[in-house]
Amino acid sequence: TPSYLIEAAREIRELDPTSCVLANETVKATTYFTKEDDGLGKDWFGNVWLNPPFSLAKLAIPKLVNSYENQEINQAVLLIRSDVSTQKYKLLYPYPFCELDKRVKFKTPNNTTQGSPFPVVMFYLGKKFYKWNQVMGRLGKVHPGNGLFIKLAMRVSLKNLGVIE
Repeated sequence: TPSYLIEAAREIRELDPTSCVLANETVKATTYFTKEDDGLGKDWFGNVWLNPPFSLAKLAIPKLVNSYENQEINQAVLLIRSDVSTQKYKLLYPYPFCELDKRVKFKTPNNTTQGSPFPVVMFYLGKKFYKWNQVMGRLGKVHPGNGLFIKLAMRVSLKNLGVIE
């Protein structure tokens, strides 16, 4: 993952559960799990940076969403292939995301860079949407996710019913 994307998620580097030694040179997570560690089989905690190998996204994304919804993690940033046709992607609809302005170039094991052949997107699971929007707005178009709209609609409904002012 390029360092400018990692820096955009600066405070979310406590755990990188699908990483490797080379990737962690850039991510600098406090704790990271390699393929040999089987990060998908471990408990996730704290602030999670997740850029799973695309072959593991089908398993990693449901685990991420469940870990966040069950309050096992505080917040997370997820970098994945932009593909709205998949079930794993549909799990992320409630959460804010950023469509990046340019194709991402990833570092390869032989220390070269290779442009992604497809667009990628970054999702945010957490309560600091305004900060996310401010930081990521410099890198692309930020969308609030439908979860924010649902919360706003509930607030308006409760206000109209006189439950809240």
